[in-house]
Amino acid sequence: MTTGKREFQNKKGDSSGRNSHFFQVAAGVLSFYFIVFLYDSKGFYFWSKKLPVNDWSQSLVEISYIHWRFMAKEGFEEPKHMIETFWLDLQEAHPLNYPKKMAEIELGKAQKIRMNRERQEKWNREPQLKSEYFNSRDVSEFSRKNFAEKSDSILIIGDSLMMTVGPILKESFEKKFKSEVTLRAKLATGLARPDVFDWVGEVDMLTAKTKFKAAIVMIGTNDSQDFLEKNNILIYGTPEWVNSYRRRIRSLMEKICDNVESAVWIGLPPMKSRSFHRKVTRLNQLVIQSIKNVNCMHYLDTFPIFGDEAGQYLSYKKVENRNERIRMTDGIHITRGGASLLIDSALGLVKTQESRKLSH
Repeated sequence: MTTGKREFQNKKGDSSGRNSHFFQVAAGVLSFYFIVFLYDSKGFYFWSKKLPVNDWSQSLVEISYIHWRFMAKEGFEEPKHMIETFWLDLQEAHPLNYPKKMAEIELGKAQKIRMNRERQEKWNREPQLKSEYFNSRDVSEFSRKNFAEKSDSILIIGDSLMMTVGPILKESFEKKFKSEVTLRAKLATGLARPDVFDWVGEVDMLTAKTKFKAAIVMIGTNDSQDFLEKNNILIYGTPEWVNSYRRRIRSLMEKICDNVESAVWIGLPPMKSRSFHRKVTRLNQLVIQSIKNVNCMHYLDTFPIFGDEAGQYLSYKKVENRNERIRMTDGIHITRGGASLLIDSALGLVKTQESRKLSH
């Protein structure tokens, strides 16, 4: 009886210990969220904007915005800003925590002072060198401006799929066409949520700075969701949603074609999840329908590249006589090896369009 009683007490003690540990963890998590809610109301607001669109999330956006305005007015965000500023200053200047960085900063300052002193001594000895120096600077700045605006630059934009595909394409285009390539890929973006990130506005900003010869686009991975249209929630897949999404595709295509000579829209690849694969197929169809009357845009179908003979998902494919993993384990994103499969097709389409322009 004594042994049984002791075992029961031990079990009871273990159980209470586990409960105590659970409550400590729960208290820590709640405390963290309370601090974020209190001192990072701006971050809380922007987090709420990224939630899937529904009645509940839209109410949370409105509440969090009111909360952010109140907290900012009352000065609750100031401690966070002070900590951020202090931490950045510490990284730049603290010799104990960052001795190597501190040494590099001090060395850079010393070299700059020495070069300025030596230059000034030269100018004192030979005054004409000073005017020659500033004339050369004006010429180099003018050259840099022309280089930034040159017409043989290439623009590559897209969502998280382009984050692995983009660098491979960038490297290939720079090597093949000897062109300056601008790559802009942003995680968790698309055409469904311009309130989170506006790709049409982004292209407008990029093309205002540089005149591009060609553009490569790969967008849509995150677009199979409900979204807002004039304060109305449009449910994914409904006729209203389809019409609105088609307009958004067309708007981006026209914005690109207003500013580049030729463009390639890379279709989404087959997906591992059957339901997601069906959604991607539908999104690609909407792109193909929208592209017909856009003269500068050409569509690159990736189902034959990343799929089997029926266009179904493949994890591995033969690349240069060896089996290569072409998709990441999430069944969505593309590996660097897989991205290399797109190079010849993308280069070929740009070349084809360039040759067509020359023939006309």
